[in-house]
Amino acid sequence: MNKLPSRWELKKIGELGKVITGSTPSTQNKDNYENGIYNFYSPSDLINRKYVDNAEKKLSYKGFLLSKKIPKNSILITGIGDIGRVGITLKESATNQQIHSLIVKENYFVEFIYYELALNKKTLEKHSTKQTIEQLNKNNLENIQIPIPKSLEEQQKIAEILSEVDRSIELTKKIIEKEKRIKKGLMQDLLRYGIDENGNIRNPKTHKFKRSELGLIPKEWEVKKINEVCDILDNYRIPLNEEERQKRKGNIPYYGANGIIDFIDDYIFDDKLILLPEDGGNFENYKIKPIAYKVIGKCWVNNHAHVLKVKSIFDYDYVFYTLEHKDITYYISGGTRTKLNKSDLIKIKTSLPKSLEEQQKIAKVLSLQDEKIEKLNKKLNKLEKIKKALMQDLLTGKVRVTKLLKDKK
Repeated sequence: MNKLPSRWELKKIGELGKVITGSTPSTQNKDNYENGIYNFYSPSDLINRKYVDNAEKKLSYKGFLLSKKIPKNSILITGIGDIGRVGITLKESATNQQIHSLIVKENYFVEFIYYELALNKKTLEKHSTKQTIEQLNKNNLENIQIPIPKSLEEQQKIAEILSEVDRSIELTKKIIEKEKRIKKGLMQDLLRYGIDENGNIRNPKTHKFKRSELGLIPKEWEVKKINEVCDILDNYRIPLNEEERQKRKGNIPYYGANGIIDFIDDYIFDDKLILLPEDGGNFENYKIKPIAYKVIGKCWVNNHAHVLKVKSIFDYDYVFYTLEHKDITYYISGGTRTKLNKSDLIKIKTSLPKSLEEQQKIAKVLSLQDEKIEKLNKKLNKLEKIKKALMQDLLTGKVRVTKLLKDKK
């Protein structure tokens, strides 16, 4: 920033506290890690977390004595790999040599410094040195300057505002995860047992089931192959390389194996479709990541995704949900890049109600749950934009909180 606000100053990170670079006790000695109870942080523990309190790796008491101990309320800063990720410790702990720890002096507010460092991640990256990989060494880190209010009270008020937004973001994320778990439970029940004539989920103890190639299914259901439920439109796909797409920029989505990868000026399809990866899909992670995608309206699809159009006698949404998290690993071939060939695609089987009405009822329940999750995701996106704007305004002094401090008095 060119001009500092009144009563702000530039401070080197080394002036804000003591910087300690972590170290790793010998991994050859199991006693340093066995039955560990002390957090031993590495960069992977600092992903999207303000506070860090549970490292993946732990040190024993012996290992902890051999480490460079850091107190709680220290700021961790990654110095290798994804440089400049930050987090605040909640208890006494240690880190490996890929992390620097800033033990903040008492006349500075820890949370304010945390947010200031998070805002200045790119500055930290610029001060890294190229060795085998990018590294931010201790000396360079200590000499980086950041703007800071001279008033501890102003630092606290800024951090308080940003912390409030952070709490809303974390709460929203937890609610989203909860709603996703609810959806997962609904899918397990509805796509296995269905809904009876009274609107209740069937129960094998009270309803009639029959044996099928896919196990027990309600007597009102049947098993169908994918090509009996969908028309496969792979012959219409046209791949475009990056150079071709650059010449054809537009607002029509261009799909690959796992969703939209670009936007171009024309379309092949204008319909309600389901895309299933041909190669490079999330086949092994089907439980937590989708393997099928809804596409409605104009789009272009390359040759890395199978294109399915649900036949009119079946419900589009129901068929999509049967495929979204389906285990199809049995049908996958290939080594380093797994592939679902068309000849194997048409062998995939799914169970479904013979009644279109029941398919629609099941799909409606799951669609409503998806709408709830989508609404929460929009709220989360809005909160993250608010936080980003607030950080830009408050942490540079562009917008001051001095009036809030006066009102408080």
